[in-house]
Amino acid sequence: MRVIIVGAGSLGLLWAGRLQAAGNRVLLLTRTSEQAEVIRQRGITIKEAGSGKSVLVHVSAEPLAGMRERALHPEWVLLMVKQHQLGEEMLRQVRNCCGDQTRWICFQNGIGHMERAAAILGESLYAAVTTEAALRVDGCHVIHTGRGKTEWGRLAGGQAKDEEKKLAALWRKAGFANDVSNDIDTAIWNKLLVNACINPLTALLHIRNGQLLQLAHASAMLRELANEACLLARMLQKPIDCGQLWARLVQVCEATADNQSSMLQDVSLGRTTEIDAITGALLSEAEKQRLDLPLHRTVYRMVKALEERGAYR
Repeated sequence: MRVIIVGAGSLGLLWAGRLQAAGNRVLLLTRTSEQAEVIRQRGITIKEAGSGKSVLVHVSAEPLAGMRERALHPEWVLLMVKQHQLGEEMLRQVRNCCGDQTRWICFQNGIGHMERAAAILGESLYAAVTTEAALRVDGCHVIHTGRGKTEWGRLAGGQAKDEEKKLAALWRKAGFANDVSNDIDTAIWNKLLVNACINPLTALLHIRNGQLLQLAHASAMLRELANEACLLARMLQKPIDCGQLWARLVQVCEATADNQSSMLQDVSLGRTTEIDAITGALLSEAEKQRLDLPLHRTVYRMVKALEERGAYR
C-alpha cells in the first residue's frame, strides 16, 4: 500500500518505520530538508523500551517545502504534525500531490482541526485517536515507550468499509492495535479530556505521568481538573461519565508512568505546545456554554507563560 506520512516527530517516525517494515511503500514528509537527508542516509531506528531491541528501516523521505504538484497518488495520507502546524497552505500543498481516491487521517490532539481540514480535503477525511507512546531521540531515532491502541473513523460514523478494513489489517500487521470506530467523536472527546487533565500538569510540575498519582497535591489537582471537564461534557451532552473519566486517567498514568507527556517535552525544549488545541479548545467550548472552568483557565495561562519564557533553565 502506498502511504504518505506528513510529520516526522515521534509518532511519524514510529508509524513510518513500522509500516515500511511491514511491506508498504511509505514516503515521509519532514519539516526540514536536513531531517529528510538524515533519514535517507541513515534510515529510521526504532527501539522498543521494554525489550531494548532495535530495528533499522530504510524509508523514503522528502522535505515538505520541496513538494510540488507531483502525481504521487497515495491510497492514504497520515497527517501526524501537531495541530498548530496543520495549516491551510500545508494541506493544499499535500492535497495537490494526491488523487481523488486518496484518503486522509488526522492524528492531531484537541478539537477544531477536523472542520478546517475538511474544508480543503473534502469528505475522504478520518480522525484517529491513539495511545501509542513514543519519544523522538533525534531526527531518525525513536523509542517506542508504550504500546497502546488506535481508534479511527469518519466523524459521520458508519460501518467499516472494505478499504478501511484493509488499512486496519495492515496496521495490525505493522504492530499497531486498532479499531475502526463508528463513534470517533466520543473517542476524540475522551482523549481531549484526558490530555487536558494530564498534559498541562506534567508540563507545569515538570514530572512524568506516573508522578501525578504519587504526589498528593498533584493527584488532587488532577481530580479537580477532571471534575471541571466533566461539567462541560455533561452540558454538551457527551456520553462521558465522571467516574469513568477518573478511572481512565488513573489507567493512563499507570500505563505510561515513565513517559514524559508531549507538552512536557515541548516546554522543556522551548517549543510551542498544544495547549491552545487542548485546554484552549476546552475553554472556548465552556465559554459558549457560559461555564467557568477556573482551574483549567489557570493552568492554560501558566503553560502560555512557559511558552513565552522559553525552555526550562
